[in-house]
Amino acid sequence: LAAAYDIGGSNVYVLNAQGLVRKITCGGEILSVTLTREGRLAVTLNERGYKAAVEVYDEDGVKEYDLASCDNDLPVELEALILTVPDSLLMTSSVSRNGKEMAAVTMGQSQGSFTSSIVLYKLDRQEAYATCDLAGVAVYDLGLIGKRYCAVAEDSLHFIDQKGRAAASYSYD
Repeated sequence: LAAAYDIGGSNVYVLNAQGLVRKITCGGEILSVTLTREGRLAVTLNERGYKAAVEVYDEDGVKEYDLASCDNDLPVELEALILTVPDSLLMTSSVSRNGKEMAAVTMGQSQGSFTSSIVLYKLDRQEAYATCDLAGVAVYDLGLIGKRYCAVAEDSLHFIDQKGRAAASYSYD
């Protein structure tokens, strides 16, 4: 399977060797998309009224989860799941193969350098259950390898286990 989309667009096309499997229209402008082998999607969006949002779709294209990073100007009472890392931007996300968990990458600054955080969510709950901070690291992509999330950074790979712990890091040198 493969996913095709335009950054800034609203449609994701899921394809296999025979052609189009499904078209999904998302609720905002697409920033990034990750696709599991099973066909589950995590779509990171620029959504009106939010800094960013993530929509998770099952293998049939049905939306299962919606996570929104609230803009500071909006009231707290909004019926949205609020990203738990303040003063950070949501960059990308990835859903687990079984569709029960999701990881989101946020990026902020601390003492003049970038800090990426891998924030883990159970999709049946409203709050994050673990966070792994990667100080001085800008994460560009996130995916699953086995049971670990793999964060692709500018000069290294970082593996995070399902408890939110840094399991291993490898420099490209």
